[in-house]
This record gives sequence, C-alpha cells and structure tokens, in this order.
Amino acid sequence: MIEQIRGPLRISLVILSKHFGGAERHVLDLANELSARDFDIQLIVRSRGWMNESVRRKLGPSIQINCIPPILKRWSLKRALDIFAPDIVHSHLGMASRLVSQLKLDMPIVATLHGRFKAKDYGRHNALICVAPWQRETIPEEFDGIVSVIPNFLGSTPLQPDDRTRIRRSHGIPDDASVVGSIGRFSREKGFDVLIKAFQHAAIPNSRLLLVGDGPEMPALRAMASAGVVFAGWQNEAERYYSSFDLFVSPSRAESFGLTTLQAMQSGTAIITTATEGPVWLLGKDSGLIVPIDDVESMAQAIEKLATDVNFRTQLSTQAKRKGERFRPGNLIPEIINFYQRLIGQPS
Repeated sequence: MIEQIRGPLRISLVILSKHFGGAERHVLDLANELSARDFDIQLIVRSRGWMNESVRRKLGPSIQINCIPPILKRWSLKRALDIFAPDIVHSHLGMASRLVSQLKLDMPIVATLHGRFKAKDYGRHNALICVAPWQRETIPEEFDGIVSVIPNFLGSTPLQPDDRTRIRRSHGIPDDASVVGSIGRFSREKGFDVLIKAFQHAAIPNSRLLLVGDGPEMPALRAMASAGVVFAGWQNEAERYYSSFDLFVSPSRAESFGLTTLQAMQSGTAIITTATEGPVWLLGKDSGLIVPIDDVESMAQAIEKLATDVNFRTQLSTQAKRKGERFRPGNLIPEIINFYQRLIGQPS
C-alpha cells in the first residue's frame, strides 16, 4: 500500500514540446488551477522552446518553473525532480512521458493522453488520463494501471464590449462583413489549406477568412490565399478573437480533443468541424456541422449554409455554448484531484 501523504500535494507537471498548442495551454491552466488550490506545483519544460516572458506572466507566482536543455535532458529532468521531490509526476505528450518512464522514480507517474496510446511512451506509467472517451479504446488490455476519462477544461476569459469591432478594424475588416474564423498552429495536420480552398470556393459576398496563428505552413498558406483571407499572426490573447467571428471552422486532419473547438463553444460561436474524434465527441449531433476530413466541397457548403442562415447559426451556437459549460475548471479540477488522491492512496 502506498503511504498516505499529509499536507498539500507536490505535483511535477512535465511537458517537453518545442511549440505551443492545445496541450501546452492545458498544462498552463492545470498548473494555475492546482496552485490556486494550494498544491505545490513544479512545471518542467524544454529550454529554448515556447516558454517565454509573456507565458511566464500567465503563471501563478508560486509555481516553480524549470527549463531543461535538449542535451543531457534525462539527467537534467531527474535532477529537477529530485530537488523538488514531488508526490506525483504528471507527464504530457510523448517525449516527456517516455523520458519520465525511463527514470527510476520513487513516486507514481501519470500521463495525460493528448493523442493515441503508444506503449513506448505510456506503457510503464502507473496511471493514464484520457481527455476523450475514444482514447480509452486505444489502451491495450495488458496495461494494468489506473485509467480515467477526464476532459480538458477552459476557464472563462473576460471580454471587452468592443472586442468584436476593435479586432475587426485592426485587421481592416468591415463591421458588416461575414467573418469565418479559425485559430491554431499552421501545420499540415491542422488542415488550414483545406479551409482556405473551401472559403474561396464558397465565394460569399462581403466575407473574410480570419486566421489566427503561426507555424511552418504559413508561407504555403499565404501563397494560396486570395485577397479575402486575413492572417492575424500569433496572438497572446487569441481567445478574444472568437467575438470577431460569425462562425468558427476546425479543419483538422487529426484532433484528439479540440481545445479551439471548446473555446468556440464556450464563446457562443457557431461551429463547423471535420470528423475528427475530439470535436465530434464535444459537439455531439446537434451543436455544430460536421464535414468529412479533406473534403473541400462539403466544407464550402457548410460555410455557405452558416454564413447565410442567421437563425440556424444562432441555434447551433446556443446549443454549443450550453454544452460547453460542462468543461469548466470548477467541474473538472475536482476530478483530477480525486484521481491524484486515488493514485497515492489518499482519501478523497
């Protein structure tokens, strides 16, 4: 039996990715939410990655941040963990999970699956958190650790009354334009090339496609974009942009959960998504339009439908917002805490 621990739990959150995306956003939110509940939190990230001063300012002052170098990363990770002496190590994404599982640690290790289960990354963990039910089906029967489905969450972002007008005007978009929006990292799996083609194919009068983000596909996307496509670049407060959209599109070729889809739901924006596992589960059958992956024609038809049918758009956005309220920290952080307590044998 694992010895019960008295006092605040010490949790090490480990994520060693190069770029900032949905998983990284989740880890920051988790660190802040746990710290606000008097947990002692260590956040271990990759040096020369996405951790910068603007990101640091979003973290609570009591959170300990350790940046480990790409070289000697296993030694550096072990040393950081030994010094902090956590009760639980909670890893995120493949590299961090694989390295953590290779260390000889005296405390339980848990991973959040932000994609599919891979034995080389997660097979030696004591416990796994799935962010969507479909992931549980990817875990083999021989995995003998604790498994629970606890979705990602988002807190509410205070919006300013003039956000919609201010953002549109800052990008030269008329107040009365029909704005199709999307947010994310510009990489192939996110499917922004399909969205640009679908928007251009729909050819809606007085419309704009507003894309928020950056990434390796930016030059190719700019090259294929028409005059109606607006690139907003990377934004530290991208969540404010939903107020400037009339509808949101998630064009991904793969999406385990869909944090931007959840942001759109909670902001009350009508949604079109490709048939990827996470967004389909989030929206269900009546809260958005679902189109096949890589299908320009179907996406164009969906864009035209929502851009021109205000009543239908309002119906979908209302249903999506109601459904999105389930995924708030107040509902899901207690589940994570109970999961931790179960892992170390502490009464919940």
